[in-house]
Amino acid sequence: MKKTLIKFFYITLIVVVSSDFIYGQFNMDGEFRPRFEFRDGYKIQRDSITEPAYIITQRSRINLNYKNDYFSSCFSIQDVRVWGENKYKTDQSATNIHEAWINLIIVDNLSTALGRQQIKYDDQRLLAGANWNNVSATHDLALFKFANNSWGLHLGLAYNNDTEKQFESYYPIDYYKTLSFIWLQKEINDSLRFSLIDIADGYQADKNGNPVYVRNTIGGNLWMENYIPCLDVHLEAYRQHGTDKTGKEINAWFFSGLLKYHFLSKKVNFSVGYDYFTGNDTINSSSGINKSFSNLYGAGHSKLGSMDYFTIVDKHTKGAGLRDLYAKIDYKYKAVIFNLDYHLFCLNASEIENNYLGSELDFGFSFTKNEISLKAGYSVMFASSTMDLIKSGDNNHFSSWAWMMITLKPKFL
Repeated sequence: MKKTLIKFFYITLIVVVSSDFIYGQFNMDGEFRPRFEFRDGYKIQRDSITEPAYIITQRSRINLNYKNDYFSSCFSIQDVRVWGENKYKTDQSATNIHEAWINLIIVDNLSTALGRQQIKYDDQRLLAGANWNNVSATHDLALFKFANNSWGLHLGLAYNNDTEKQFESYYPIDYYKTLSFIWLQKEINDSLRFSLIDIADGYQADKNGNPVYVRNTIGGNLWMENYIPCLDVHLEAYRQHGTDKTGKEINAWFFSGLLKYHFLSKKVNFSVGYDYFTGNDTINSSSGINKSFSNLYGAGHSKLGSMDYFTIVDKHTKGAGLRDLYAKIDYKYKAVIFNLDYHLFCLNASEIENNYLGSELDFGFSFTKNEISLKAGYSVMFASSTMDLIKSGDNNHFSSWAWMMITLKPKFL
């Protein structure tokens, strides 16, 4: 597989440079991203037995991009590994195709992108690129895009199979069998815009000939940026219905509100926000209706605390829902940014006596100059006994996490 990818890369490069480069815009860039982490309570709580983990991960990418009057395309190869995962003098491939798509211009303002690609919408609550994850997230789909002045309309369609086959059969991968979404955005003026989105994802539950169970998520966003001087407002809400992957009826909701105040020419920003995910009355509920809202394929790391305790909300709370009251402050001085975030987490299960899960503090630092950036952070989780009900470990032991990451993005052509 690795040799095939390398050959394909060189053939593509030769063809593009020797011919298409004359008629269009071609560029090649890369990314080298090693990250060191000290894990002593990251994602799960520590206890009296566990020892801290020290790991270094690395992501390396080569990106080829081409554009002319008729189409644009992207081909991206990435290698993702943990330092030391392969034995000395062995070559176990960790290389894969990150993106491979072509965007065809059908008529003015209308195009279609086909292939493996990232899909990122709005604040990436439901559909995200997940860049913190070393592999990140891409989807195999057809994406139709229409843009006209202040309007934008996208339609995405995907249908998955695990292999080439002569007749349709069970899809054994724990991933959606079907995905479709429609997204509409309108910019009213420089300070006000809104969007609407409807996402339908279908899962095939088991081998017994059950149909594809379809979950539907519909809602929208409203942004008011400097509509009131020095203040940004973001509101979003979604309803989830249909059936989950077990065939159970879904009736779930999500609400979020964010106020961001910026001053000193936006060098200092202060934000307060509240996220509300509905949940079942108790943990691992067996009731007839699933009230637990799922954030689908969206961002968790940038939304719900850097320690990633709740990246997949319905799964990581065992269906009990989540409330997150948070405050953030960041300060920018030239090429340096400092940030401090606080999160207060609670379950939404009405039958649990103490819903308070814990509080998280995240400190971050970043420095960017030209093609190089340095980022680092330190986080702590102050958990309650309720956290023990949904997470491994012991809340009586201090959980923390520290990291440092260097990113180099050279431009070759």
